[in-house]
Amino acid sequence: QGILLFELAHVLITMSLVHLRVYRLSDAALGNLAYHAGVECHGEEWEYCNGVGIRSISPGTAGGGCYAAQLKPTLMGTMRLTRPQLLRKLEEMRRVFTSDGYHVIHLNCVTFAR
Repeated sequence: QGILLFELAHVLITMSLVHLRVYRLSDAALGNLAYHAGVECHGEEWEYCNGVGIRSISPGTAGGGCYAAQLKPTLMGTMRLTRPQLLRKLEEMRRVFTSDGYHVIHLNCVTFAR
């Protein structure tokens, strides 16, 4: 019974809420049709950008304020990966989401956020 409680405590401590963060672009020519997306977990927001690749930013700060609006974050669920496990997974993802591999249709911030 003690082992079960220890395992449950470990799961609760390492579990992180995961939020989708969406930003509306401010380009008037695009209207309200273009958005940027990032994923928040373990107290950081992760995004994929052209020329940069995957990076960590403070939650809610994507674009450094150049986006027209930030939509309300959406809870996507919970993650059982510890922060070190998450960082290893992101390193694997960097093989696909490279700084020069960004494509506005096929490989972008939305495909990363999925």
